[in-house]
Amino acid sequence: MSLIKSAVVILTLPVVLFSASFRTISATGLALDDAGSQMAQQVKHTGAKYKNLESASGNKVHITASLYNQ
Repeated sequence: MSLIKSAVVILTLPVVLFSASFRTISATGLALDDAGSQMAQQVKHTGAKYKNLESASGNKVHITASLYNQ
């Protein structure tokens, strides 16, 4: 039984560590420059890299990005 528990812990640990290193952030502004500068400030404070996941415009511009550590 302890072998099964050990195997489960060993198999799930990388998944937990991998998912913990990712975080999603978003920014909203009246123009793309506004939202972009908000996004840059948030990323600068974390020291991480980011990948744009989604952006939308209408009355306001909204950007969602995923942070990741390299």
